[in-house]
Amino acid sequence: MRLPLRTKLILIVVAPLLVLVAAAGRGVQLAARDARAGQRAADRVELSLAATDAARELAQERVLSTQPRNDTRTANALTFQRDRTSQAVDALRASLRRGEGARLGGTPALHQLERLSAAREAVDRRTPDTAEVLGTYDEIIDPLLDLDRTADALAGIPALAGRLTSFQALSRALQEAVVERELVRSALATGWLGAADHERLVTAVARQRVWLEQFEREADSGQLARYAKAVGIPEATIATRLREQALAGGPDSAPSGNVEAWTSAMDRKIEALEEIADDTGAELAAGADRRRAAADGRLDRSLMVLGAVVALTLAVLLFLHRWALRPLRRLAGAAEHAARVALPEAVDVARDEGRDAARRALPPVEVPRDPELGGLATAFNETQEMALALATDEAELRSKVNAVFLNFGHRTQDLVTDQLRHIDELEARIDDPDTLSDLFTLDHLSTRLRRNAESLMVMAGAASPRPWGRPLSIMNVVRAAVAEALDYSRVDLDTIEPGGVEGPAANEVSHLLAELIDNALSISPPEGRVRIAGAWVEGERYLVTVTGGGSLSDRQLDEANARIAGSNESDPGMSRHFGMYVAGRFARRHGIDVRLVPARGEGTAAEVLLPELLMAGTTMACPTTTGS
Repeated sequence: MRLPLRTKLILIVVAPLLVLVAAAGRGVQLAARDARAGQRAADRVELSLAATDAARELAQERVLSTQPRNDTRTANALTFQRDRTSQAVDALRASLRRGEGARLGGTPALHQLERLSAAREAVDRRTPDTAEVLGTYDEIIDPLLDLDRTADALAGIPALAGRLTSFQALSRALQEAVVERELVRSALATGWLGAADHERLVTAVARQRVWLEQFEREADSGQLARYAKAVGIPEATIATRLREQALAGGPDSAPSGNVEAWTSAMDRKIEALEEIADDTGAELAAGADRRRAAADGRLDRSLMVLGAVVALTLAVLLFLHRWALRPLRRLAGAAEHAARVALPEAVDVARDEGRDAARRALPPVEVPRDPELGGLATAFNETQEMALALATDEAELRSKVNAVFLNFGHRTQDLVTDQLRHIDELEARIDDPDTLSDLFTLDHLSTRLRRNAESLMVMAGAASPRPWGRPLSIMNVVRAAVAEALDYSRVDLDTIEPGGVEGPAANEVSHLLAELIDNALSISPPEGRVRIAGAWVEGERYLVTVTGGGSLSDRQLDEANARIAGSNESDPGMSRHFGMYVAGRFARRHGIDVRLVPARGEGTAAEVLLPELLMAGTTMACPTTTGS
């Protein structure tokens, strides 16, 4: 059963498949969003871990920096710790400068990290006291601990958000525990707890308690079990007792207690808490990586599904397209061939052999059986017949017009030739200077009139009426062009390198240059000069440059070059720019490259590049000095 074209076209619109493609695309979009979120979560977790690690190493370095270095062991320990700190700080800098680190506003942290070298130099010079060392390192560490906005980005991932919050709380508690350890150790070692250190110790203990309480609220059962075990060790009890003894005397008091016992107990307590923090951080990183991998897997699967759906849709559409539109494509191809190839060829045949021969050269398009396509083919054949009739009428009319132009040009040229011969005879018989000047002016006007007649003949398709049998020097060709210009007295000849032009083309090259010279004079100021120069370029090619003082806009240059190229010879304003069209005819006839460009200094230049085939060599003598 033959379906009409309308039904076939409706079948191409496969709505269910398109809906399926849209759904698959939406799935890819959601999967991509999840993948980006997973990557951001992993990056932010990595940043948080790097910040905590750097803060922890800085805290350890801070402790060692306040201790007296009376022996090699203490100095080596500080050197070793500084290496560990530098590695952690470099890793944090890398995280802060890429992706999520930059988005989280890590600039303050980076600025503070730049102070680390100066702080180390001050410690090495032993200029600051213990409180100043602690304050400097605190100022470096605090911005690192402020990088906790990561938890906000994980609000939609409860498991990661809770674990990250507990990890950050425990990390901050550890920082305060390190401060507590150092303050009490210093007080027990010196036997004095000043008011400032007492206040700092009380603040550290209070903050430590707040952060540990937050950890207990956010931690899961596994973390709480490990935490209970850590705070239940005997060393933790000893540390609490010794701290309370140190605080009991209040500010500006002499605390009692064993320094070694305090340091050992706090080291063990901090070590137990650090083990919990390390485990929590590792679980957090692993969870973020698993979520990122799962999101990437969903994205890959979604892309595969989308690819399969698109492939299926394209296969169905291709099948329907070939089934339904093959006849239409065949008709369209035949119509295009007729319009681009057959019809122009038929017009040429009509111009040479008549309309009947053109009809035989342009067979009609085959009419398909399909009613819609059949009607379309019939309509196209009728249109083609009408176009052929119009084209042949136009060709006949143009041929008649060209014949009129050619006849008028020949008659005008014959009259002007006779006129020039009589003027030459008068000039030979008369000696009066004034009369000779008038005759010379009349001779110049007649020469320009002959050039206009030749222009009409050229536009009508005729060859040059004044070919030369032998080559002419390029200087004579240029001078002949200047002699035919409207105001030749304003034309200067710059350096023109020797060369010759083949005789059959010499007159038309001169005519082309004359049109360009007239154009340069017309766009130049009334007193402006036009310069002509010539030189060999690109081996055997010769460049003649006509430079006038008038400047054209980019649009005007484009329009002028289009006229020279002959792209719109049916322009209603052709008469105003007739010379440009004539120059273009000569250029295309001899393969000459002509274009108008802005001059190097000021004004507009016409560059005429004569091809190798037109040149008769470089040995023809002509002056190379500047003249007019």
